[in-house]
Amino acid sequence: MTETENVYLYNVDNLKDIADNNMRGRMQELEKANTIIDEDVEEFVHWYDELSIAPTITVIKNKFDEIRNNELGKYRNRKMKHFSEEDFKLVEEITCQIMNKTLHNPIINLKKQRNCCAEPETDESLKKNTKFLEDLFTK
Repeated sequence: MTETENVYLYNVDNLKDIADNNMRGRMQELEKANTIIDEDVEEFVHWYDELSIAPTITVIKNKFDEIRNNELGKYRNRKMKHFSEEDFKLVEEITCQIMNKTLHNPIINLKKQRNCCAEPETDESLKKNTKFLEDLFTK
């Protein structure tokens, strides 16, 4: 056979080796893809589980924010009359940060409790506790 530029001669054994190498590469990529899919499914399930307690978290945050705003409103009209708008915005920001930090751990623990309680009997107990929390902060 003569050599021609950019033309390659393969026999059946060469093609089998190439096909086997390609298959190994595909299998490695398949493992990576399966890992990505597993991680995304786990993240989705975690997010979906937390949806059931999202209304409770919203109720609690809203109640705390309502209290914060009411108290700021009282003090703004009485003891903070001399504050500039910039000063008052700073006080609002600080109180909002305090509120968020105060609620952070209880919310994280509520989410953890939700994530560990996927069985029907514990799920029912969690619903009762969640209802209790909502009632605690709304009445």
